[in-house]
Amino acid sequence: MKCLICNTNYQGNECPNCKFPYIAFPGDAEEGIRRMKPQLDAYRRAFLERINLGVVSFFWKEQEGRLVLDREEVRPIGSGKELCAGTVWLKQPFARLPEAETLAIRLALTVDGETRELSVSLPNRLEPELQQLGAEMNEQMQLRLLLRNRSGSSASEWIPLFT
Repeated sequence: MKCLICNTNYQGNECPNCKFPYIAFPGDAEEGIRRMKPQLDAYRRAFLERINLGVVSFFWKEQEGRLVLDREEVRPIGSGKELCAGTVWLKQPFARLPEAETLAIRLALTVDGETRELSVSLPNRLEPELQQLGAEMNEQMQLRLLLRNRSGSSASEWIPLFT
């Protein structure tokens, strides 16, 4: 069955991601969902507040004439509520990766204090300019990343946050 809140496919008495209980509607399921819409919307808003998304950033340093990885850090992008309201852009731009047609972006998705990683492929901007990363989420709890610079923008495919 598919969760009415986060679109997760699951078996059991409650969704493993948002913890919404399984509900059986007598008669017409669509009518039951329509009647429960205020409660569903309230639960969904509360769940969106419990979601936080960040991007894994890599910091490099020079050591003996070479660049070496110094550390990884998760930089917050926004809450589920912010991402559903529109595109959220990281304020600090990123250096572009030259010659790479696509970028593999690592994301940290945190729900109720538990974090898991997602990987999203995104078309690279090839102009020699700094880039800015953004994210947005739709009503089906799907995420897409955006990359922009002064010359234009690109976007990833929509990917489900939960399966």
